[in-house]
Amino acid sequence: MATRCIRLKLGIVGAGYMGQAHARVLRELAPKYGFALSFVVEPDESKGREIASKLGINWYRNIDEMLKIESNEIVPFISSPTNTHLELIEKLLEAGVEYIFVEKPLGENLVKAEKIAKKFSRSTLEKIMVGHIERFNPAYKELKKAITEDVLGNLITLNSRRVGPFTARITDVGVVFDLAIHDIDLSIDLSGKIPEKIISFYYYRYSADHEDSCYIIFDYSTHIHTIEANRITPYKERKAIITGTKGVAQLDFIQQTLEVYTGTWKMERMILKKEPLMVEDEEFLMAVRNKDKVPITFFEGLRNIQIAYKVLEEGKGRQQFQ
Repeated sequence: MATRCIRLKLGIVGAGYMGQAHARVLRELAPKYGFALSFVVEPDESKGREIASKLGINWYRNIDEMLKIESNEIVPFISSPTNTHLELIEKLLEAGVEYIFVEKPLGENLVKAEKIAKKFSRSTLEKIMVGHIERFNPAYKELKKAITEDVLGNLITLNSRRVGPFTARITDVGVVFDLAIHDIDLSIDLSGKIPEKIISFYYYRYSADHEDSCYIIFDYSTHIHTIEANRITPYKERKAIITGTKGVAQLDFIQQTLEVYTGTWKMERMILKKEPLMVEDEEFLMAVRNKDKVPITFFEGLRNIQIAYKVLEEGKGRQQFQ
């Protein structure tokens, strides 16, 4: 008997800014891996129909409606508001969906996330990828190579600055979960462990519900990492300075540049610039095709929000309104 060949269908869940960005990238990548971009789930009918018509794919108002038609032979990319992520993940897993991509952060309800971690097997949750996009930035990948090659020596300090103007499209979480979560993830990835001590400060500017500016200190005992993040600065900046016993590196995430300074030389690492979203989605699709564990699993996403909660908890009593 011939084996049935299944062509997995890719779909976007949440057709906002990031959902549309994934749709653009997946439309190009899907054929390369034998997949097809097939559907969009969007509660706003006008927006959903417009995107579906533009891309020639199906539109569904919600997950339940989509699953009735598409079945579970799908790979959904969740780009909906953060407070919907965990509910959607649980519903998709219960429906038998195997691989899921979810934008960072994994979610904003830590109790719910930890319940899901206990409810499903490790092998199941290792097929859920959390979209911490800066891990796929070519400049960051080059930094990791430089550290592995011992160009910088032992780490002493890391300083990250991730700032920019307020954007109305992010209103369901504060700056810790929106922006600083990137550097929380990178900090742990570079250090290979979680911080031993956390000190944090955060400030409110636009609402009393979500912080708009934060300053975080991670003490790893071997080195210190300071993180500054806000959405009140009138220009966008995404940079990091890494100081080691042999040299200093300056990384620009936007320009995708990495400069290394030693006692006698200034060196610029050669970087093949690529769109991080393209790199991220392609690595995920490769894992799906090969039936592998995804590059950044549910558990890493859970660890990051656990640390983010500790940041917010530690800063209580020092938060201010501006």
